[in-house]
Amino acid sequence: MGYQSFAHYYDAAMGDRTQDIVYLRKLIKQHKPEAKTLLELGCGTGEILKSFMDNMTVTGVDNSPEMLAVAKEKVPTAHLVQGDITMYHDTEQYDLVLCVFDTVNHLLDRGQWKQLFTSARQALARDGLFIFDINTLHKLEKFAGGDLQGHEFDGNFYMTKVAKAAEGVNIYDWTVEVFEKEPSAEYKLHEEHVQQTSFPLTEVMEMVESIFLEYVIVEDPFLGQVSDQSNRIVFMCK
Repeated sequence: MGYQSFAHYYDAAMGDRTQDIVYLRKLIKQHKPEAKTLLELGCGTGEILKSFMDNMTVTGVDNSPEMLAVAKEKVPTAHLVQGDITMYHDTEQYDLVLCVFDTVNHLLDRGQWKQLFTSARQALARDGLFIFDINTLHKLEKFAGGDLQGHEFDGNFYMTKVAKAAEGVNIYDWTVEVFEKEPSAEYKLHEEHVQQTSFPLTEVMEMVESIFLEYVIVEDPFLGQVSDQSNRIVFMCK
């Protein structure tokens, strides 16, 4: 997933992320209040890094040069690295590692998920905290059965459509379209096609607990307690 066409519009199209950041701050305050160094795997346009750079040293890794270009403008003092988040290795160890906004769902097999979790564990300092979130199978299936989603931003239009890639597999195709309004009053189309997958909670827990042996907490950021109706699940691992 490169987001070559979408990177410039990503922040505006996604809207205000204040509540997501407030929620992350709450988790960090509860579970790692003394954190001073932060690594974000899949940092995108740097919105999370920007929110924590006042009181932490921040590093971001992303595979998209277009997204990193936006991040560089937003957080010029951050250490930004273009690379594969499942294979990232650094001599530095961090108090806090994040992989949020359903980044892990873009990895399409269990092996990649486990590689990501292993990279995160290797990057953690002693007693460090890894926080990641996932879109659940329930959410992906619900979106795949739904209508075209969209909204207006800055005079432009953002549209998404989700469909199952094939019967018998839990891979979902996302078509992301931005209709940019031009001075002529016509619209220019920017289109991306990305894929996501997910796994049952029991399988994700097995993967996580094979790497983070002692401390794993799961939470639904909207409902609190995780259930079959959860759309998003947050994991906290030490």
